[in-house]
Amino acid sequence: MLIKSNNTMNGFLQRTDPHFKKFAFAIHGVYGEEPGLEIRGAWMWRGTDIPFELRDHPSYEVHKFNRLDRANEEQRNLFEEYWLNQTEDESVVRGLRARTLVYYR
Repeated sequence: MLIKSNNTMNGFLQRTDPHFKKFAFAIHGVYGEEPGLEIRGAWMWRGTDIPFELRDHPSYEVHKFNRLDRANEEQRNLFEEYWLNQTEDESVVRGLRARTLVYYR
């Protein structure tokens, strides 16, 4: 299951427009324990709307994007949790162990 989840995650990143890397930065990974693995991440990009490069992606419909409300301390802490816990098989984010992590830059 971990290999399949890694392939799905890497396929998503590979199909993203290569020019989008100029405008985005992310930590993207597979979290949890088998068989309940989840692909999650924290993305930053230029602007406030979801960029065309992601909306035009073949698997856009299966992803869930949430805009960060900087005034909401819980959301800020979650975002920091993704960026500060970056050790594979050790770090825990929202109760799920980070299995595989990829940096999109």
